[in-house]
Amino acid sequence: MKAFRDSGLIPEPGLDDGVEARQDQFGELEWARLSHRPLQFISQKRTKRLLGIGFAVTDFLVAPAGLCSGERMAICSCGALVNLMVVLCDRLIDAGVPLDCVLPVDEENDASPVTALLREYRVRLSSLKLSLHGRLLMDQVFTRMTDAERRTAQPQAPLAYRFWLRKSALPFVAMALPACFSAARDGSRPAGAHMRWLYAVGRFFGVVDDAADFNEDLASGAPNYWQRWNDGLHGHIALRVAGWGQKLLAYWDNLVRDTDHQHAVRAIFLHHAWRWLGPA
Repeated sequence: MKAFRDSGLIPEPGLDDGVEARQDQFGELEWARLSHRPLQFISQKRTKRLLGIGFAVTDFLVAPAGLCSGERMAICSCGALVNLMVVLCDRLIDAGVPLDCVLPVDEENDASPVTALLREYRVRLSSLKLSLHGRLLMDQVFTRMTDAERRTAQPQAPLAYRFWLRKSALPFVAMALPACFSAARDGSRPAGAHMRWLYAVGRFFGVVDDAADFNEDLASGAPNYWQRWNDGLHGHIALRVAGWGQKLLAYWDNLVRDTDHQHAVRAIFLHHAWRWLGPA
């Protein structure tokens, strides 16, 4: 905890309540917009929460792009759908639904709830002011996410840890990548640097997840980033995670200055990093 406190990564008192309230508000708004509601798989309450979290996290991720409010909100709405799709996909696979039924090849004619959400996502994405290059990259990211799910469900050999780290990063990239190639983006802010930062944020939450699950993964033999260290492990985890989080926020702070919503949006990162890791 000391490492987090020294790095400024523990949310200030009251900020958590503010983040939760914003997420609840976003969740209600996105629920009202949602055409396909997978209630047979996820409850209405849970769906609203997933949409709200996806919207809020995307708001943090796109902030360095310097977008106008309208474009930023439209991208956040797309990000909300991505978060719901990722969780729904994992839930169906964990429930034993065949992978080809969860992620079929034919998007247009399939009744999979994940595919239905993906079609809705593509409709929303088409309304954004994206470059052709950006749209092609979005297709590549979704292809990589699908391929990663297939490799996870049907592994031919043990998967290297870097595969798992990349897999954990892809949803964060998918949520916010449109901001990197939006015509409304502040031209003085390099898209490439923003995209690399998105991958770094996704990898950060991957290792945070591993830190939280370390003992469980150690017992089950599941791959875990922190298995490479032994002595003084918990102190090392805290220092490493705090250092990475501090660097990610330094990039964000350098680009997101003097905006009306800066403090509230920054709190989203702190809220989720701390809740995910907890006192570990």
